[in-house]
Amino acid sequence: MANNDVELGARPSTTNMASTETTPLLAGNNAVATPPRTWRNDVFDFLEAKTFAGLIYERFMIVLILGNVAAFVLASLFVTKYNNADWAQRDTGICNDWCDALWFGNYADNPLKVLGIGSTSILELATVIIFSVEYMFRFFLADMEDSKYSGIWGRIMWVPTFFSMIDLISTVPFFVDAFVLRDSDLVATSFVRMFRLFRMMRVEGRYDSAITMMDDVFAAQKDILGTALFVGLTTWLTVSSLYYVVERRNLDMI
Repeated sequence: MANNDVELGARPSTTNMASTETTPLLAGNNAVATPPRTWRNDVFDFLEAKTFAGLIYERFMIVLILGNVAAFVLASLFVTKYNNADWAQRDTGICNDWCDALWFGNYADNPLKVLGIGSTSILELATVIIFSVEYMFRFFLADMEDSKYSGIWGRIMWVPTFFSMIDLISTVPFFVDAFVLRDSDLVATSFVRMFRLFRMMRVEGRYDSAITMMDDVFAAQKDILGTALFVGLTTWLTVSSLYYVVERRNLDMI
């Protein structure tokens, strides 16, 4: 009898078995369904470098930005009005009209004159197109960055944010130079081109996490030398560009 009692006591009841079997079903019915992924999720993950293709795009953008800054600096060496060296001449130098059309855009009569937008280069056109398309996508997907940017008013609130303004400053000067100040000979035209340097801030802000989280870097005593080098280089490029704009007509100072 004792053995039978033990066996009966150890045997799970039918009620408990039913409860155990139905629990997963009940839990599944009460769970919140995850919304399906859409192309907006895929595009946002791509722009934020959360996919393999996004990582490649991120590296490409860094190279493109640095290439624009290098072209801005080197372009000042190939202005024949201020540099009489043989290697800097348009006809006999190392950079002819097609070179100018590809990289620098110093002259409005280079092969891209057929576009009718003034002096420009293929590098600049490609960069502006890429930046403009990316900005439109980021504007449309602003609500995925933060829910407070949902709707038309939310996206308007997103426009004056830091990274949005950096993107605009990096792109709008091209349209000003091409369509507003195209036929003028104002210093402002050259000055507007200086805003290409703000593309470096995209590397600093959006792509370089060490500088984006500056407070964490200083707290952890990491990458201080790298940060100082970047700030010094940016300051040097900015001051030298200002010097060129102000003194470009003073042949004694060149």
